[in-house]
Amino acid sequence: MKNLGDDTLQVVVFRVASESYAIPVQDVESIIRHTEVTAVPESPYEVRGVIDIRGRLISIYDLRRRFGLMELEDEATANVLVLRAEVSEIGLMVDSVSEVATVSVSDSQPAPAEATVANDFLLGVIHHDDALVMLLDVPRLLGIEDQFVAAAAAAEPVHSGELVDSVV
Repeated sequence: MKNLGDDTLQVVVFRVASESYAIPVQDVESIIRHTEVTAVPESPYEVRGVIDIRGRLISIYDLRRRFGLMELEDEATANVLVLRAEVSEIGLMVDSVSEVATVSVSDSQPAPAEATVANDFLLGVIHHDDALVMLLDVPRLLGIEDQFVAAAAAAEPVHSGELVDSVV
């Protein structure tokens, strides 16, 4: 597994289609319920558009589109993970968010070469609640590595349950 450091890691666990994924909690600013997305002409296919959260415009990336999957039938059930980024506000549209969990890095494995998501986007596979969860490298997945460097370094540790933002 690439550069995970400590023995434990806090992650946000979520679903896209039938699979479970996770991202390091330090990359997440908040979790909101899906809201109406305003399309932006000539955006890349995986960018659904923008939303306004308390006066901030946030670009929404649809992970179903990014992974080449069918669109979610009922977007009202979706969640948006608002990410910490330096240059622009970014949100990931996912089917649902399960939890904020602490996982053991020693129970993780490198991503298999045959993984459906390109290996460059996976930090590895973690064992959580008797299931395998793919740990995503979000900056690489979205091609925005530079935006996360300073934001992740400045992030304070977060304890389970502190991320959920029920305002929206």
